[in-house]
Amino acid sequence: MARKEYNLPEQTIDTIHEVMKETGFKYEVDAVIFMINEYNEYRKRELDLTKYSEMTADLVTEKLDKHFTRLRLGLRTAEQNSIIMKDITNTLLFKLLPSKNEMLMPAEGRFKHTVLVEAEDNLSEKITKAKQEKDNLKAQRGIE
Repeated sequence: MARKEYNLPEQTIDTIHEVMKETGFKYEVDAVIFMINEYNEYRKRELDLTKYSEMTADLVTEKLDKHFTRLRLGLRTAEQNSIIMKDITNTLLFKLLPSKNEMLMPAEGRFKHTVLVEAEDNLSEKITKAKQEKDNLKAQRGIE
């Protein structure tokens, strides 16, 4: 066993004496050894907690990844459809509001109304533009 001498602040010595009282150790060296061992155990528990936290996060991500993807895609589709519906409603309000006797949209469903075609084209252009802007931003940052 190696012998070492340390110059410790008074506050640290007081802490060593508190540990001696709480644990019943007779010698300061036993209290210091106890404190070091406790610190090592604390570090080990922290590492274990970090490891288990990461494992849990990975497991949750793995289990829910498909659900999150479906949710994200569903939300995107709903958002796109709501944009199309807003475009259709806006067009109908501007073009057809004065005439109350006209039918607003064909009910047959065999073909797409020109308003719907235009709304879908408009949305497609917006999505393409947003994707291009995102790709340009990634290229500027050097992200592939």
